[in-house]
Amino acid sequence: MIEFKKYKFADICVFAFLCIVSELIGTLVFGPFQKAGFYITLSLLVVAIVMIRWGALYGFIYSLAGIPLVFLSPLSEDVIVKILYYPIANLFVMLIFLYFKFVNRHKIGKSNIGITIYVLIIYILNSIGRAFALMFADMRYFVALKEVLVKDAFILVITIIFLLIISKFSKGLLVDVKSYLIEIQNTEGDDYEE
Repeated sequence: MIEFKKYKFADICVFAFLCIVSELIGTLVFGPFQKAGFYITLSLLVVAIVMIRWGALYGFIYSLAGIPLVFLSPLSEDVIVKILYYPIANLFVMLIFLYFKFVNRHKIGKSNIGITIYVLIIYILNSIGRAFALMFADMRYFVALKEVLVKDAFILVITIIFLLIISKFSKGLLVDVKSYLIEIQNTEGDDYEE
C-alpha cells in the first residue's frame, strides 16, 4: 500500500524529469533549426498529462524544463529574454485552472474533443506567454504571437496525437489521480491512504 502523498510526489518527480529531459533533447537535437522555425519537444505532452493528473498548479514543471534552455538555446543572446521566454512564459500554462473551473479534469481524457480542446488551450496559453517575452526582444506582440504559434504548431499536433493514442491504450494515465483512486477503491474495495 502506497501512501497517497508519497505516490503524488514520486509521480510529479518522474514527470518533471521527463519534461526536463524532453526539452534538453529537443534543444540539443533541434536547436540548430530553431531560428529557422523548426523545433520538436514532448514537454508540452508531459505537462498536459501532469495537469490532468494533479491540477494546474503542477504546470510549474514546464517552467523547470525551461531553465536549462536559458543556457542552451540559441533563441537570443539576451539572457533576460531567454528567462522570460522559457521558465517564465511556460508558467502561463497554469492559467488552465480557469478552464478546470468549468471542465472536470477527470473527464478530459475520456473524449477526443475534450483532449483536443484542452491541448489547444494549453498551447495558446503558452504561446501568449512566449509572445509577451518576445516583446522584450523588440518584437511587436502580435507579430511575436504569430511567430510562436507557427513555430510550435508541429508540437501542438504531436501532443494532440500522442494524447489521443494514450487515451485509447492507457486507462489510468489521463485522469485526475485522486478521483481515479477513489473510483478504484469504491469498485474494488482496495484501501488507499491519503
